[in-house]
Amino acid sequence: MEGNAHTARGQAERLTWMLEAGLPVASYRGDAGMLSARLMKLLNQGGVDFTMRLHANSKLDELAQDLCPAIPKMGGAVAFSEFPYRAGTWDRERRVVVKFQVPQDENGAPALFTENFYFVTTREDAPAEVVEHYLARGEAERRIGEFKAAFEPTFRHAEMDKNQVWASLLALAHNVLVDLRERVKGEPELKPRPSLKPLRGGSGWSVLATTYQSSPVLPSLARFRAFTLKLANAIMCHARLQVLRLHPQHLKPAWPFALAPA
Repeated sequence: MEGNAHTARGQAERLTWMLEAGLPVASYRGDAGMLSARLMKLLNQGGVDFTMRLHANSKLDELAQDLCPAIPKMGGAVAFSEFPYRAGTWDRERRVVVKFQVPQDENGAPALFTENFYFVTTREDAPAEVVEHYLARGEAERRIGEFKAAFEPTFRHAEMDKNQVWASLLALAHNVLVDLRERVKGEPELKPRPSLKPLRGGSGWSVLATTYQSSPVLPSLARFRAFTLKLANAIMCHARLQVLRLHPQHLKPAWPFALAPA
């Protein structure tokens, strides 16, 4: 988009184009900046289920207050509930899921009051599953962040057509680099994995716990690009044989095979 624009600007138009073009849209997740009555109506007309974050306000807090249970005062303890809600601009009453969480300070001491998070959704899953579905959008944000870190995209052309071509080239380069990296066998590392476990059987309350799981970790795109494609390499031609000689410095043993023909 030209100039400085909010990320929600033009969302309804882009989804309209996708639906009219016959592109499959099965589910939509958006943060609070994406939410609008028009967008929700459009998604309903297209038969697309959605889950979007709602900005907290006094009305939502008032409705949630009556549903908030006596959560144990433990940092990370969470509970879930739901209630019907209709904002002034909405065309109908909609389902709102609320997540109550006990925040904690830097020393791990729990707060006196819960922090509430609101989500409007058309999904019929349990409230905890709706929130989990929404939070999975963090994987998409991670990939976007990795793309930006590796390629540092800038669009300085005055003509939008040139910017679109440049964006297509960056996307193609990103896909090629990801494909090459997938051939690398990641080294096993212990990674923290937050999870929910019940505090007591059948109570419905949960606490955020951190477990550690050994799993292969691939190099970041920026590092993979720097240590494979930007090394002092050389192509040597001898008779009818061509050899790509990779500089050995900083190059992990598995990485040269990523560049070999499949």
